[in-house]
Amino acid sequence: MRALAGRSESTLGRPIRGAPALIVLLLASISLTACSVGDDDGGGGEAATTLRSSDARRTPTSRCKDLGAANGASIRTPASFAVTPWRLDRANLYDALGCVTLAGRPVSGVTVKVNNYVVPEPTDENGGFYYKIDATVPQRATVTVADASTAKSGENALSDDERAELTAATGALTVRFKLTELQSERLPNGTVRVSGSATFDNGAPPPPVVLFAYELTGKVRDRNGRPLGGAVIATRTLDLEVWSFSAPSAPDGTYRSFFYPTGDEIGEVGLTVRASVGDESWEIAPTEVVKFPKLKSATMDVDIPPPGFPLPTPDPPRAVPGAVYEGLLVGAELDGKPVTPLAARWVDRRGHFELLLPADVAGQTISFWESRLYAYSRVSARPGGPVDVSYWPQEFPPRAPRGIATLTLPG
Repeated sequence: MRALAGRSESTLGRPIRGAPALIVLLLASISLTACSVGDDDGGGGEAATTLRSSDARRTPTSRCKDLGAANGASIRTPASFAVTPWRLDRANLYDALGCVTLAGRPVSGVTVKVNNYVVPEPTDENGGFYYKIDATVPQRATVTVADASTAKSGENALSDDERAELTAATGALTVRFKLTELQSERLPNGTVRVSGSATFDNGAPPPPVVLFAYELTGKVRDRNGRPLGGAVIATRTLDLEVWSFSAPSAPDGTYRSFFYPTGDEIGEVGLTVRASVGDESWEIAPTEVVKFPKLKSATMDVDIPPPGFPLPTPDPPRAVPGAVYEGLLVGAELDGKPVTPLAARWVDRRGHFELLLPADVAGQTISFWESRLYAYSRVSARPGGPVDVSYWPQEFPPRAPRGIATLTLPG
């Protein structure tokens, strides 16, 4: 299973000039990153509930004092949050509190950035700041220091070295499905079976894994037949209703895109193809149509012509096994890296998940990560069904919550 993009992730790529503002889908082929929170049993977390739009109350930043001293510069949070179902009658946001300290003392006047958003209000006398975070999806929001020029520790301005240390600090705000009923069993062959349950804050199971789309992949070559990076490949249905855009191709020319080969045609679906590199764009001739296999993932290579020439019509795409699925994946972490399981099952309709870990992790303490993501798999995914572990991510999904629970495995 290859992880593609979490719903909370910002997608890569950009629209081609002239694309209609209908359905524009971008896909990034992303490696799987992220944070540790002090919620070892997976069942606790921030006591606050999601805010209604009319509720402006916040937990005092004095809660930062409850975190205790930390060495060096630090950006920490009192607790993580549990994912809550979306509701129409509330804002579906958590008021997440973050705390900035230096050598265990609160630092005021610090402007922080959460992901790419600069929080308008600097930290107060407790080193605290607030950020409204989406409560309905699991995520890890990275916190960094945007400006420490007016930072103070008590009444004292920071030295240049202290500001530099503070600027290098990072932290995270975390929203995660609660993990409970965690247990493990060592099997006769030495492997370890791990299981547990993932739930919303109200105990309900997360949405089941579903088919999201198919995948279109291939290579982009320049006019000399060499791999071309930075190219965006787009397909469009003949009724002009649906567009699909890839992320920019990798340096080796590889591109990936969500793909919707639907329609009334039997066996094949006709689509037009476009490509763009920088400010230049190309399209196949108006009389040309590329026939794609219906309800199948496919591979198609694209050759970029000189400026001003039409895009050469690609060879007929070839169907390949697999599809893109959307669902919650729960994995194990050891020594800062994801553990590739020997077998795994998607979260079932009750929220139960299962991993079969290799024998060399027996006796060690693992932590868990999770991500509701888009994943390519050659095995048809279904709730409680097997995960195609031959595609298990070797890196953590961007913004995936990590360290959300720990479990010591039997030796």
